[in-house]
Amino acid sequence: MNLSATQYNMFFSFYFLPNVIMPLFTGYLADYFGRKAGLLFCSVMVVFGHLLFAIGISNRSFGLGLVGRLFFGIGAESYQAVTIECLTFWNIEFLSFSLAVQSAAEGLGSGLNDFLLPQLYSATGNLPMGFWVGFLFAVACLISSVVFGCIESCTISRQIRPQNEEKIKLSGIFNFPPLFWILTLHVCFFDTNTSSFSAITGGMAQARFGFTIQEASTL
Repeated sequence: MNLSATQYNMFFSFYFLPNVIMPLFTGYLADYFGRKAGLLFCSVMVVFGHLLFAIGISNRSFGLGLVGRLFFGIGAESYQAVTIECLTFWNIEFLSFSLAVQSAAEGLGSGLNDFLLPQLYSATGNLPMGFWVGFLFAVACLISSVVFGCIESCTISRQIRPQNEEKIKLSGIFNFPPLFWILTLHVCFFDTNTSSFSAITGGMAQARFGFTIQEASTL
């Protein structure tokens, strides 16, 4: 797209711009309308924003790309508060351990993104393709949100609530309910999709601005 350094940095600025106050409103909306609505809202914003951004990159539309990053940021930085609310409501046993497993899922998503997408860009030389792959992960994130909502509705209708154990055991991970694993899969898809921008544009930073591999990786 032949971007200047200022334009390139604006993609990051527009991503973080709504997150000055948006997580506060998202948390309130999740409490008011419910966890499922909050999770679905964040996922829809991520899908819609990433779609606009991918279309903007494919058509070399800088303005559309900025709008996409804005919507993407609205959902991306708010989802964590909603997922924690889901875990605490369901009284997932060993909450800290549960959050650690989800953090590992985020790392897995980032690792897959950092490993696969740069290779895709090197093999094809097609920058937009990487963003469309990220869009597919965003859709997977949305689907997992819908699945989570359906399972939770069925579980609530049967009045099933997971119970805590007295002592923590590593083997307790196998006792986590299906809702937890759906949510963890959602987090993994989400983080893979979120990181696609940084990974793909690392090569762009080297080609366009003359950065070394180390400098691009630091960015």
